[in-house]
Amino acid sequence: EADKNSKNRRPRRRIRTPSQSIPTLPLSPEGRLAYCKKVDTLLQSLSLPALLQCHILLEGRGTILPGAHIIGLPVATNEVTSITYLGFAIAGDFSPGRGRCHGVGFIGAKRLLQILCNEDNHSNIVA
Repeated sequence: EADKNSKNRRPRRRIRTPSQSIPTLPLSPEGRLAYCKKVDTLLQSLSLPALLQCHILLEGRGTILPGAHIIGLPVATNEVTSITYLGFAIAGDFSPGRGRCHGVGFIGAKRLLQILCNEDNHSNIVA
């Protein structure tokens, strides 16, 4: 009986692991201009502060503590490094099944949109 069901079952499609990042492709100048116009439209449409829940995977060793800052990539200009705070972590723990620390946090939608539009190297943005 089990053999009949396994032959009729459609094969599963492959999915990526939750820890796998997908880098974005570089945008053409025209594509970047259109992208920034869409981001500006979204920024103007935000009438109230919005928080987005995010999943955090820690690279390397360490732990995620409640209240820890989630920051954007540091930008160095004229020997000054600026850090943009996106949000904060609310919980984190080590997962034996994943083999790494993971957690949950919240980031501000407005700050995320600003970073996405101002990012010069879109290959550093992962989804």
